[in-house]
Amino acid sequence: MFPEEEQESYRIPFIKYHSGWERARGCFKTLLDKMEQNRRGYSVTKNFCGYADRMEGPSEHAAYELSEEGMESLEEFLNFLKEENIENVLFIRCPNRDLSKKGDTLKKAETMVTTAGFDFLDTTEDAEVLWGLNDDTDYYDGGHLNIYGAEKYTKYLARELNSRYQFPKNHETSVTRQWDACAAYNKKVFEKAKRLTDEHYHEGLYTQSDFLK
Repeated sequence: MFPEEEQESYRIPFIKYHSGWERARGCFKTLLDKMEQNRRGYSVTKNFCGYADRMEGPSEHAAYELSEEGMESLEEFLNFLKEENIENVLFIRCPNRDLSKKGDTLKKAETMVTTAGFDFLDTTEDAEVLWGLNDDTDYYDGGHLNIYGAEKYTKYLARELNSRYQFPKNHETSVTRQWDACAAYNKKVFEKAKRLTDEHYHEGLYTQSDFLK
């Protein structure tokens, strides 16, 4: 899907994120996070970086097309899932303020996925009605939600997943304790990110220590 001149940066993360090395302190904090995660044995949340801010004005992102190479890769992945008898797979199109107004560039992918017998969820469709997405207040740029949008989106995805699949509700005490720790941490993440968003704070939030201060 990506232009040839951009593909190398996705194969070699160092190229894509090389500018991060200019922020040595941030890199060191990330290293400490990873060491703590390895010690704990699990992650309290998915790794992410975000900006606590609201998008102001228009933002233009390239409208990528699904290339022949991309279609072949998707077809190969779908065949792998079928060969391994992996059934509960949900392909999701995430919110994108810019691309949603340029026509659906992923219809080919959706058709391939559903034809292969897997679920596809387009979370941009009727987003305002289904989960209250507000284009003016819920993005920090054209392709990423801010904390207010993320909170709405998380609750919506949880409802969708619970309605589509059966999840075990009883866990060992140790697993329940881990889930409780994750919930407590993420509560702090949301509280701080909301406060900073309201203050129009526009600095990167990358590591656990950013949220637990």
